[in-house]
Amino acid sequence: MITRISVSLIALGVLSLAGCSSVENVATAPSIDVTAAVPEPTPAAEETPVASTQPIPSSEESQPAPVAPTAVPQEAAQPAPEPANPPADTTRFGPTVKNARGNLVKGIGQLAGYDQTASGNMTVEFRVTAIEPNYQCTSGFAAAPLNGNYIAVSIEIETLPSLATAPVPTFHLSQYNMAIISPNGILENDSIGNAYFCSQDSETLPFEIGPSQKAYGTIVLDSAHTSGSLVISLPGGASWEWTF
Repeated sequence: MITRISVSLIALGVLSLAGCSSVENVATAPSIDVTAAVPEPTPAAEETPVASTQPIPSSEESQPAPVAPTAVPQEAAQPAPEPANPPADTTRFGPTVKNARGNLVKGIGQLAGYDQTASGNMTVEFRVTAIEPNYQCTSGFAAAPLNGNYIAVSIEIETLPSLATAPVPTFHLSQYNMAIISPNGILENDSIGNAYFCSQDSETLPFEIGPSQKAYGTIVLDSAHTSGSLVISLPGGASWEWTF
């Protein structure tokens, strides 16, 4: 018993020499903080967005569907306006044949056309329906033929509406537009002579014919020939020839 107390006293003395005055000065084990670590809140800018419940479109779906180009209706083709002077049906005039004298060759009753506007559109159509040598005058003022023989030329004329656009909107045809060529090709110097008063006024072709009119009549020539060719020449270089 005494020995056990001595040992205790010795031990206490050793501790006092080590500088520890009490048990409370013995370093205690650090306490364990059992508080659960609370995560710091994530800044709003770094918040993870909530996954959308909508399906993510594929790369094809993300592009707008191609739109077919709308066909622009073309305007209906407008018919070409009718020319002011419609061209004549040239087939009605027969084949275009010029002789060595440069005249258009025509037969009795064959249609001829004349352009008084120089536009390429006919303004007058006419035909010689008869050439009658040895014609007997019907006028009370007629005299004997100066050149030996009267020749009556019967003509039908129709003017077209386009004649109204001509510088002179009337058509005129007389002995002064005519000439006789002998059978051997000699142009007669005078084919008028005393013919001007040979026929009655009712038989004579009207002096002036306006647009859209028809006229019939006779023009008498005074010639030395009972056969040959009749030439009609009009302003602009147009000329025709008939054989009789």
